Amino acid sequence: MQTKSRRKFINSNRYIIILAVILIIIVAVFIFLNSTKKQENDKINNPLPFKTLYDFSDNPPQIIDVNLLNGTNYTLFNNDNKISFKDNNQQKVLVNEDSAKRIINFLTKISVENTVSDEGEIEPEMGLEPANLKVDVTYNNGEKISLLCGNQVPLSKNMYFKIKGEKGIYAISPGFYEVFNLQTDRLRSFEKLPIHRNLIKKIIYQKTNEESFSINILAFEKGRVYGNVVGDYTYPSNPVLLNNICNSLDDIVPGAFLKDFETKDIDSFGFNGPSSLKITVEQNSAVEKTDNTYEQNISFVLGNDAEEYQKYLLYDDTIYRVSTILIAPIIQGNFENLLSKEPFPLSLDEISNISSIYDDVDGVINKWQITANQSNQEISILKNDKDYDIYEFKEIIKNLVNKSANIKLDKYISDFSEKPLRSITINFLNGQKHTVEFFYKDEYHDMVRVNGIAIYAWPKEYTKDIMPR
Repeated sequence: MQTKSRRKFINSNRYIIILAVILIIIVAVFIFLNSTKKQENDKINNPLPFKTLYDFSDNPPQIIDVNLLNGTNYTLFNNDNKISFKDNNQQKVLVNEDSAKRIINFLTKISVENTVSDEGEIEPEMGLEPANLKVDVTYNNGEKISLLCGNQVPLSKNMYFKIKGEKGIYAISPGFYEVFNLQTDRLRSFEKLPIHRNLIKKIIYQKTNEESFSINILAFEKGRVYGNVVGDYTYPSNPVLLNNICNSLDDIVPGAFLKDFETKDIDSFGFNGPSSLKITVEQNSAVEKTDNTYEQNISFVLGNDAEEYQKYLLYDDTIYRVSTILIAPIIQGNFENLLSKEPFPLSLDEISNISSIYDDVDGVINKWQITANQSNQEISILKNDKDYDIYEFKEIIKNLVNKSANIKLDKYISDFSEKPLRSITINFLNGQKHTVEFFYKDEYHDMVRVNGIAIYAWPKEYTKDIMPR
């Protein structure tokens, strides 16, 4: 009886083990099939080149014949990585640097995103016969190759691609078609935006769903630009960041041309999206010695990210790409970042523009008077009507300039019920004045109010030693 029961138990266990093995096999096959399918999907949509068909790194392209299905055709010439074409008058015209770099990159390493078919026949929907784009390339050693680009691959941003005379059909980045699908007038080197650093008088920032603000420029010097940020309140701007912004505005050169602007592009390129930024630059009207005239008001809009390290730029009803490295200071320049941590953001060159300084501690006032001759070569200083050494005075101003606040208040404060611990007012020859007041915050820090607005606090010893008594 026991033997029979035992056999039953053993047979039962055997069935369970067999079922378990079968189940494991089914699950393994299911996982394998899904993994294979996922790999195929990943392969189709993989955004990075996974296969390089040709590498001409030691044999750069020399002559590039471009033929578009619409009848447009032109020839490009490469001379030491500078791409050019000939205009209607057979004059050599340089291609803009951005487009030239992309052309050379595409033709030096011919890389594809995916293999559509190793030996498949060309289907009509591929747009390869005839090709939407044909690029005939002659390399430095005389080797020739014809590249064909067709329609967009379904469920992908990539384009059908083939090398004439070879069997494979591939998918290539849309950038390949994009860079060659341009009229030669759109390949020309771009002029910088008509902005000159030293002519800027006002910069207006407008970002979607945020309050706009502006920066009024007061003075320029090497490495620093002085001004006031104007938003909910007015406050001195960070002179180093403002200098970088002005330099960036002066240096903006659009990258590759994309298209003429249409209303539908507002959303597709992000010109009205959460990351869009409209910049308006007001300039003093002037003509340079080189006869370059700079317009008084220039506006442009930055949209979505384009390719790596690039953003879309809308200027003068035309869409371009622009380097994010070039415009980094402009993007960094939000209202908070532009607030100066230096209560006295003064130029050392401005000493001759100061008429007087009043330093008030508990009602006891030290008065400094500055007098400069017409050429501003000689400056005389009086402290409480007594002569004061000019070099010592310059050190005092340097000390003012170099002091920075290190604690940000929770919110800005304009009204204080108590009297300030100390007050320093700088009067300028043009009638402007700059007032900094210090109020008790805690045992170790004082709040610093600049021209009526307190944003930062700093150590009490700074308040005490800011100027000699």
